[in-house]
Amino acid sequence: MDWKELKDGSLRVEQHFIAPKQSQRQILVGKNGSKIGRIGIEANEELRSIFKRDVHLILQVRVAKKRSA
Repeated sequence: MDWKELKDGSLRVEQHFIAPKQSQRQILVGKNGSKIGRIGIEANEELRSIFKRDVHLILQVRVAKKRSA
């Protein structure tokens, strides 16, 4: 969704996951946020390795809005 470099040189990255259904959102989030938390940890480690600086990763999981016909 968005990213920016902060004054301290680190990066702030905001990413939204859009799930088609509430049930799929629940799978991605996991019990008490365990799956999305693990995804965040692994992605943050990889981004730090790529950019060689601290990364503040913000993840959100949303359900897609239904389209009116």
